[in-house]
Amino acid sequence: MKEKTDQLLLDLVKRPNDYVIYQGDHPLLTSGGFEVANPNGRLLKHILTDLLMVHPNEPVISLQLYEIQRDILDKGSDPVDEMMTGILGSDPFVMVKTGKSRQKSPGSSPFGEDEMNLSLWIFSELLSVVNTFFEEWVKQDELAADAESPFAVVIRTTYSRLSPEEKSAIIFLIREHEPGLVLPLFLATNRISPAEYSKGMVALTGGHPQDHTFSSILHESSAIRDYIMASEIRPNRAEELESLISLGESNLLEFKSTLRWDLRHGKTAQHIERAVLKTISAFLNSEGGTLLIGIRDDGSAEGIESDRLQTEDRWLLHLWTLIRTCFGRDVTPYITTKLEKFEGKTICLVECSRSLRPVFLKQPGFEEEFYIRIGPASAAMSVSEALKYIADHFHQ
Repeated sequence: MKEKTDQLLLDLVKRPNDYVIYQGDHPLLTSGGFEVANPNGRLLKHILTDLLMVHPNEPVISLQLYEIQRDILDKGSDPVDEMMTGILGSDPFVMVKTGKSRQKSPGSSPFGEDEMNLSLWIFSELLSVVNTFFEEWVKQDELAADAESPFAVVIRTTYSRLSPEEKSAIIFLIREHEPGLVLPLFLATNRISPAEYSKGMVALTGGHPQDHTFSSILHESSAIRDYIMASEIRPNRAEELESLISLGESNLLEFKSTLRWDLRHGKTAQHIERAVLKTISAFLNSEGGTLLIGIRDDGSAEGIESDRLQTEDRWLLHLWTLIRTCFGRDVTPYITTKLEKFEGKTICLVECSRSLRPVFLKQPGFEEEFYIRIGPASAAMSVSEALKYIADHFHQ
């Protein structure tokens, strides 16, 4: 869409399966004749906001990115994939990693020696990011035998796994800036910031971050990152909790059915509370972790409702009273609690950070003990073991 539409006629409409931007009485269309529609309402709101706020003489980058996806990628065409060999062959970072000489060294600038040194410094900083990225791949042992260099294989494979929105961003950047593939790929996947991308582009073309080109590229690259962020559908809290539970108990995660209610005998019991307190103290004395109260050992929901404390506020008050009474008030900065719904029941997430001082469990009616995490369990330590652990683990 080459010109900005009449912003006074624009509106966002929710349909049964998606959202669509309307212009007057009809859906807004891309240059290829497709509706500007998507199941992700956040993305459509982002495009609509840009249409309403961007100056009439300025291009609406989010709409341009959407059009690349809808008019090109969704039709089965991918210009980057089709020209991959040529793009990789001229990419300055691929050339460095494959040992080929560059046609144009960073800093070939008409501005002088200072600008040349700045360009070389920017290029070297970005190259360190490239090297780290490549080393991470090598550690994953995902490199397959190929006639190309291993680095070119990594870049090609990484591109193939991107979302349509990320690919649209890269197509736009290559079309506008001719930067090769590595810099656009790193911007689209959030490995570098818009400012780093812009500085890199200026350095590779022999410019200076203070000139107009830098400001223009920074504006475009920032708009691209905003578009990609808007396209990311965030899982709701129930999905996040379900995903966490699916991991199963570990050194960083434990389940407890209730806080105080003995389900077998149908009454409150101190040993049930102690089991919760053991886990919290062990997390605090180790590397932290998350305790889910209201989840049975098999991952199904019991719910804090089984503790029979009438309201959620009273339940939380009871938990925090136990924490302050048995650990002391100075542990509270290392513990957070929040209630979530799961399978129709209320679950409490107790998230613990590593404490800066040893935490002893001092529960009335029980001996004072010191716990740490050993695998998926909380283990008490003898006095001598605790003293050695404290000396090694805590730095006063």
